[in-house]
Amino acid sequence: MQQAGRSLPAHWVANNWGFCGGTLPVPVEADEAEALLFNHFEQFFGIRDPLQFKVTIYLGPEEKHFYPVLEPNQSILLKLSDFFLRRKYAAALVATVEHPALTRGRHYRMRLCGDVFWRRSFTTLHNAHEFNRKPEWVEEFRLSGGLLRGGEVALTVPNFDRNQVAGSVIETSDGSQLDRHNRDLAAYLQEVRLTPVEASRSGFVSCRYQGYGGSFWFAFDRQTKNGGSLSANHHVSVPWADRREMPQSVEEAARINQLSKAGYIIDPHSVPAFETGNRLRIGFDCDSANPPCRHFNLYLFDATGEILASLPYAKTHVGPSFPEHFLAEVEPPIAMATRLAILSPDWSKNGQARSGYRLQPDLVIEDCLSGDHDVTEFQSCWHNLGVAIDGFPHWLSPANGIIGHSNLVAHVLHGDSYLSGLVIVNGSGSLCYDRLARIKIVVSHLDGAMCEAALTLPAF
Repeated sequence: MQQAGRSLPAHWVANNWGFCGGTLPVPVEADEAEALLFNHFEQFFGIRDPLQFKVTIYLGPEEKHFYPVLEPNQSILLKLSDFFLRRKYAAALVATVEHPALTRGRHYRMRLCGDVFWRRSFTTLHNAHEFNRKPEWVEEFRLSGGLLRGGEVALTVPNFDRNQVAGSVIETSDGSQLDRHNRDLAAYLQEVRLTPVEASRSGFVSCRYQGYGGSFWFAFDRQTKNGGSLSANHHVSVPWADRREMPQSVEEAARINQLSKAGYIIDPHSVPAFETGNRLRIGFDCDSANPPCRHFNLYLFDATGEILASLPYAKTHVGPSFPEHFLAEVEPPIAMATRLAILSPDWSKNGQARSGYRLQPDLVIEDCLSGDHDVTEFQSCWHNLGVAIDGFPHWLSPANGIIGHSNLVAHVLHGDSYLSGLVIVNGSGSLCYDRLARIKIVVSHLDGAMCEAALTLPAF
């Protein structure tokens, strides 16, 4: 099929074995969306064979699909307007691997990277990968109002199997009242709009529904200097009602204290601090955590990776924390020299049980000139520990915490005055870490042609 250049369906003898896929929604108000489908399985799983994909584009009750075959490292760019030029419903770009078996039951993740455009802004997303949910499965989450900055919020709730039962609803709260929206049983994807009240900027926008996972939120901020900012992310499950405190056990408190004294930074998040005058700034937010997390340990490093200071940080404001918040209490020479801040919850001072706690960390990037900003999930640098720590594994597997191997894929916009850059941190959850990291950067054309660059990076 690959040699003939044909795009035909193939029907295999079994279903959902070695299945891989991803879903990217697009709200009604978006101007355009494009997604990069990249056969990256040679990079991730060592599979050097052509793969057959099924690409489906959903729009309300309609769908279109086709079956491309991609060689290793080949890509195709999917543009929503190529399939549906005019839209009055939320849409979704969905890709699944039809053949062969890939992950063999480990997970469903496939890295479909996309950009959704609105006015003079765009938000960059990676796909959701929640499949095979039963109709009674409950999804529930809340979003900190401090991330929204006013404007409307669109929630996209999928029903790709169209198996939701009659009478089911989507419950939402905008910070002032609870609303119930009837499910559209004919639609593959449903959009719910909320206009947060002023009070919700210090509170939450929340959603609860049953069925297919993989919902996203989109925030339309119309008040920026460039005429509008679009930010978005997939949901992360957390109860929307305030939870009672989750007190630490005596044993857990002693273990956390032991690790801290040994130089380990538990749940470390690396926040770059750019030079004065840089129009970009990166921040950290976990206001959606339940119960809240307000006390942190802060570690400051200079451009060479030398530690400058360690100090407590208490979050007292609503919304993301940027370097100017971290550096407000330090001496000016240290503030000027700081290029990296590592933020870690102070589990002892917060007093919450870490086991079972959802920190809900978000990374925020903002253009200080235009006010445009975007949000994505913030994964910790619990790498390069040299050991596996019992009870404190890396979120993927214990082995991932021992060494610092990462394998990341992104869609790069080019042309039309776009500039793309990489911010890479050789981070760790251990203050004793001092090894160089070997970094390989690969740029791949749609046809699979690649060019590479390499560098070494000191710790921190």
